[in-house]
Amino acid sequence: MQEGRGFKGDIGKDKERNRVKKQQARTAKEKRSDKLQDLLSSPRKWKFLESAEYQEASKVTAKNVVEEICYGTSSDIDDAITEALDFKVATRINPQLEKTAKEIEEDIFWCNQYGNK
Repeated sequence: MQEGRGFKGDIGKDKERNRVKKQQARTAKEKRSDKLQDLLSSPRKWKFLESAEYQEASKVTAKNVVEEICYGTSSDIDDAITEALDFKVATRINPQLEKTAKEIEEDIFWCNQYGNK
């Protein structure tokens, strides 16, 4: 009789564990969905993701520079530093360039005097 209760008790525990596991999985899915909706609703929040990618790429270029300083020739060092600086400059300037390009395009091609706006 005791064995039967113990077995049923284990089944009950397994059912409870499964219920909790499903609830946690549902909550994780809801959290992902909420995070996605949050990111889609506010473009400024994408900055964090982009900055994480920027930081990772920046670490890689810095690592390349250090490796060239340790093991490379002077021309290799120059190339590595130039590449790292080009990356940083391009990453910081590109958003401003895109914004300015859109403004120039509107001013030149879509102005009211041509009737295209």
